[in-house]
Amino acid sequence: MITRFTFFSVSHNLKKETIKQQYEKVKERTSN
Repeated sequence: MITRFTFFSVSHNLKKETIKQQYEKVKERTSN
């Protein structure tokens, strides 16, 4: 139970990170 929850939060954080990276890339592109 605990490990499943931990895995879920870790994957959720990874997803948020990649979305943030994509956003940064797009922002960089539009500013140039």
